[in-house]
Amino acid sequence: MKLDDTQLETYERDGVLFLPELFAPDEIEPLRREIDRVVQLDREELFRGDDGQVHAIWALEGYSDLFRRLLHHPRLVEPAKQLLGPDIYHHQLKVVCKAPFQGNLFPWHHDYGSWVKNDGMRRPEALNIALYLDEITEYNGPLSYIPRSYNAGEGGSYLPTLSFEESGNLLPVVDRELLMELVGEHGIYGPKGPAGSAVLFHACTVHGSTPNMSADTRYVVYLTFNPIDNALVDPNRPWFMANPDPQRIDSLPDDCLR
Repeated sequence: MKLDDTQLETYERDGVLFLPELFAPDEIEPLRREIDRVVQLDREELFRGDDGQVHAIWALEGYSDLFRRLLHHPRLVEPAKQLLGPDIYHHQLKVVCKAPFQGNLFPWHHDYGSWVKNDGMRRPEALNIALYLDEITEYNGPLSYIPRSYNAGEGGSYLPTLSFEESGNLLPVVDRELLMELVGEHGIYGPKGPAGSAVLFHACTVHGSTPNMSADTRYVVYLTFNPIDNALVDPNRPWFMANPDPQRIDSLPDDCLR
C-alpha cells in the first residue's frame, strides 16, 4: 500500500492522517483475541494498575507471532517508508488498554518530548501509527489531535514542553498558553471509526485522550517507526519501552495476518 498525493499532502500539512478501515474485520479479530490471551500472562512488559487491570502492553512482537507479523505489515510499513525513508526500524510497539469506566487521562502532549528526554532520540522525525482494535467513539477515550501543531515551535521546530516535575504529570505536557493559541488557530481533530482504522501522526503532533466512559474495554495498538540514522543514544528506560536495536523493518506479504 502507498499513500496517494492527497494523503501525503494532508500529513505534511497537518501532521496527522486518518485511514478508515485500513484493515478488515477478519484481520483485526484475531489480534483482539490475542490481546485477551496476552493479558493473562505474567510478564514485565505488562503494566497493571493496583486493581490488576492491564493498562499497557509493550513489545508484543517478542512474544506474539501475530503482532510480530503486524509490525511488518505492508499497510503500515510502506506508508512509514514513504514518510521517513527506506531504512526504518521500530522504536516502540505497545497496546494501550482502557477498561470500562476507567482508563488513564493523557493530557495534551507530544511524544518527542519524552523520547528526547528519556531515550536520547536525536531528531523529531519518528512516526506514530495508532491502529484501532475496537470501534472508537466519543465515549471510550478517543485520542484527539491538534492539526498543524507538529511544527509550531520556534522556527518550525518541535514544541516546547514542561518538564515532568513542573507539569505534575507522567508526560511532559505542552504549555497552556500555547495550547490556547494552537486550538484557537487549528481546532481539535478527533477521528472516530470502526476497528481496523488507523491514524498516522508525527512525533511532535500534540495529542491527548480522556478516560473510557463506556461499558466496554478499548484497545489501541501504537507502533512507532524511526529512521535508522536517528537511532537512540543512551536510552535510560527498559528495552521494551525504547528499542535499543535498530534493525531494518521490511514488509511481509499483504495477507500475513490471515
